[in-house]
Amino acid sequence: MTQIEVRDKNLAVLRSKSPALAKTLSELPDRGRCETLASRTGLPVVRLARPDGFVHLASVYDPVLEAHEWVAGVLADEEWECAIIFGLGAGYHVDALLDRAPTRTLIIVEPDVDVLAATLAARDLRNILSRPNVTIVASDNPSIVSQRLMNWYVEHLHERVALLEWPPTARLHKELWLNIRNGLTELARQQLVDIATTRRWTEIWIDNLFANLRTSITDPGVSTLFGLFRDRPCIVVGAGPSLDKNGHLLPQAKGRAILIAAGSAINALLSQGVEPDLVVSIDPGEANYRHFANVRSTEIPLVYAPTLYPRIVAEYQGPRLVGTLNVLPFASWLFRFLGAEKGAMSSGPSVANTAWDLARLMGCNPIILVGLDLAYTDDRTHAEGAVHARKLETATQGEGRYIRTLDIWGKPVLTSHAFEAMRIWFQQRVEACGGQVRCINATEGGIGIPGVPNRPLAEVLSEYCGDAFAPREQIIQVWRRATMGTAVPDGARVAALRTNIERQLSTLKSVCVEAFEVGKSLTFDVAIGKLSAQRYSEALNRFRRLDRRMGRVPLFRLMLRPVLHHVFVAANEVLGRKLEREQDIYTKGRRLATTYLTVFGAVHRAALRIEHALEKSL
Repeated sequence: MTQIEVRDKNLAVLRSKSPALAKTLSELPDRGRCETLASRTGLPVVRLARPDGFVHLASVYDPVLEAHEWVAGVLADEEWECAIIFGLGAGYHVDALLDRAPTRTLIIVEPDVDVLAATLAARDLRNILSRPNVTIVASDNPSIVSQRLMNWYVEHLHERVALLEWPPTARLHKELWLNIRNGLTELARQQLVDIATTRRWTEIWIDNLFANLRTSITDPGVSTLFGLFRDRPCIVVGAGPSLDKNGHLLPQAKGRAILIAAGSAINALLSQGVEPDLVVSIDPGEANYRHFANVRSTEIPLVYAPTLYPRIVAEYQGPRLVGTLNVLPFASWLFRFLGAEKGAMSSGPSVANTAWDLARLMGCNPIILVGLDLAYTDDRTHAEGAVHARKLETATQGEGRYIRTLDIWGKPVLTSHAFEAMRIWFQQRVEACGGQVRCINATEGGIGIPGVPNRPLAEVLSEYCGDAFAPREQIIQVWRRATMGTAVPDGARVAALRTNIERQLSTLKSVCVEAFEVGKSLTFDVAIGKLSAQRYSEALNRFRRLDRRMGRVPLFRLMLRPVLHHVFVAANEVLGRKLEREQDIYTKGRRLATTYLTVFGAVHRAALRIEHALEKSL
């Protein structure tokens, strides 16, 4: 085939997956920056012309051998599930990686569209382009590349993600690759704002899920609301300090927009005489109960996660609808097993993020944000009436906990890493909607959200909330119908669920006990000074085999890995760079044993916790 024929066949495949990128490449003029030449093995390689000479993007001797050597290195370093590969080059390394790991998810970043265009003309890349588990990101604009990667990375934070570089590309774009790696690392830190908090919640999530099970099984699912309010306006209300400035306008929206309150805002709204059409609550902690302790209305529907603090679920007097969260897929598996699919919402750093996603799932458009300062406006934590409202005292609490920035009016204001994580979440979700859902920030204070216009609430209400449509009545009507159609699972299905979970727990405990024996043996060899390289390698391989066995258990994948994410983050750090740099065999052995014993110990404790919770609930 000629180069034009090769390019056209590649573009035809790319067009079905990435039409915008295919269009860009098909219209790209030849700027004379790239050349194709034959390697010594006869295979085509691409080189890039630079002022200081040519840079070859693959070996001019044997590009396939070079690719396989690279793959051997990236697969030996760590067991990852997804990878960002910086550099497509001539594509031989991607072919070799797909040969060895055909099911792993890859996102390939090519920061030079001329290189991509030349490679598409030089080689038949349909084996790469047609794969559903492969995505290509290419742009001459570094901010576009970075943003696409940020969006992808957020969706795969729960998996083990590797950052891989193709050396010629990394050398050509050192600064961009450094910025991308730093940005992804910072994003991960923001998404996991407080790992210590996650560790504390692990047992609470497990206990709450099973404590709520008998109620959540029979409560209607939030999916009954999905699509119910197509193209109707919705106002998502948070408890930010600026709610005091414009919350008095919200009664004008009653019956003309769906009012969704984050759980933390319910008391602030009620103190202003505003009853929302829905309240959303997901926080599993006991402190969350304070938001609901004095809520006596029987007419405000509650949308809750099955891990919510159980006393809220038990005592709530209004209609209840339950929905699972994407960060804990085990709950969805459990409901499906019982024939009681409930519907899933996206979690985020705050309940306000989940409330926004619920509005999206209901089909609302536009989605209007109120009371979402994402900052300590006027040095206050919340609006008046909110349970946790107080004045911020940076002098006594340590200003290092806060970030100084400017609000939407250009005035200095304090924010936090948690608020910044919320802001990034909103920005990415709004961008992911591709303009199909209009989002407006009518908070009239705080730091704002990139890509979301700031407008006065009065103006927004006048423009979008003119038609009456009685959203509360529609929600309660749907809830009543769903309640009548929700049956209690029969005893045989519940018994089968219990047997299934017990069998999985038995497997996990058995794997953990075997890992404890490996760890104890390795620790003993270190202690008596008898650890050899062979013994170390044997122990490492046994740990890895046990890790893979554990990963095949659905209960581990769907529940324990998400709730123990903090353990795996720390363990991967040790098992990756730290062990790689360590030269002393005894230090390596000690760290290997300690790390895996920590991991399997956490899994074993969580399995026992589930066993106890299961005994009490079913």
